[in-house]
Amino acid sequence: MIRRLLFLAGPAAAIVAAWTTPLAAEPAPGIDVVECQVYAVEKPTTTQDCSGNLKKACGSANPCEVVIGLQLTDGRQIDGDARAWKKVRIRYRCGESTRTVGPYVQSEHATIRLVCQPRPL
Repeated sequence: MIRRLLFLAGPAAAIVAAWTTPLAAEPAPGIDVVECQVYAVEKPTTTQDCSGNLKKACGSANPCEVVIGLQLTDGRQIDGDARAWKKVRIRYRCGESTRTVGPYVQSEHATIRLVCQPRPL
C-alpha cells in the first residue's frame, strides 16, 4: 500500500494534510476457451473441434498468441483437400464476458491473439 502526504497551504497559512491511497490494480482474468472450430468453406458440415489443441497451445497464458494452421487439426486436412479453404472460429471467456475471434482462413502463416484485460477505469 502506497500513501502520499499532500500539503496544501492556504491564504491563512493553514496546512492541510490529506492521505491518498491509490486503487489496487485488478488482475486480468484468465482465458477460458469455450469453443474452437475448424470448418470447410465448401462443406460447412465438415467440422473439427480444436478446443483441446488450442488449450494445449495456450495453457494459462494471457495473452495467448497461436498459429491457426494444421496443428489445430492434428496435422491433417479435415476434408482431405489441401486446396480447399478452411476457416477457424474461436469463442473464449474472459471473466463474465464471452468474445469471438474469426472466422479466419486456416493458415500456417497466420496467428491470432487471445487477450483478456481488466476493464479500464
